[in-house]
Amino acid sequence: MRSLRYFFENYASEYDVELTQIPNENGIGALYQSNTSEITKFHFKIPAPNAQFLSEVLGLTEERVLEIMESDKMEAVLTLRGEPRKSIICIPDVVRNMIDNLRQRQNEYTSVSVTGKSNEFNTRTFDLNARFFTYPIEIKTSHQVEGRKVAYSVYEIVEQYRQGLNDAYNENENIIMAVTNR
Repeated sequence: MRSLRYFFENYASEYDVELTQIPNENGIGALYQSNTSEITKFHFKIPAPNAQFLSEVLGLTEERVLEIMESDKMEAVLTLRGEPRKSIICIPDVVRNMIDNLRQRQNEYTSVSVTGKSNEFNTRTFDLNARFFTYPIEIKTSHQVEGRKVAYSVYEIVEQYRQGLNDAYNENENIIMAVTNR
């Protein structure tokens, strides 16, 4: 957002842009409120997993666990997902219950994300720790011509922004409408 605003202020001041960020709470709300919601994957990063976790999950001896525990700069990464093209949870009430549980415990994780879908939108990953609902667009400031780096003009960069925003909107229209309650 800042880079887009900076660009307009410094390179295209004849244009005015107003951007409204969508709180991430609204993003996961689209999955939460849907009557056809499904969860296909959970992804967790757990800071400093305890010795019992390491011993049980990895099957390590107590000696090995103690060696690993000497380092306080580790985290466990856990991904739970169904078989290809299969959901883990297909019952909307269970999906809501799971999201409620994750929200209550999200401070216990370095990060936690839920991948889900519904009839209103295609599969989408929702990061519970992110402040705002986002989707990335790629803007290049230069390209190669005969082995030399050549900068794009301001107008070419504006066109990339326009095309990127248009493509992102078209690809994500269903989820954007669900998130903004339209």
